[in-house]
Amino acid sequence: MKCPGQDASNWKPEDIYELDCPVCGYSVEFFKDDRWRKCVKCGFCIKNPRVTQGCAEWCSQSGSCKNG
Repeated sequence: MKCPGQDASNWKPEDIYELDCPVCGYSVEFFKDDRWRKCVKCGFCIKNPRVTQGCAEWCSQSGSCKNG
């Protein structure tokens, strides 16, 4: 069984978004669980300002979860 918090079919549209590269301005797509992405235009590594621990923040089973 897959953890509902890790299953992308449960994500909302706002869980996938674009941020502009701070170096060159190119639009880089992020998923809510990406810690960082590399800009394909200039190679700069962009830290995701919206990343969270997801379900690990609230799930009582997160300490023993084998799905994350």
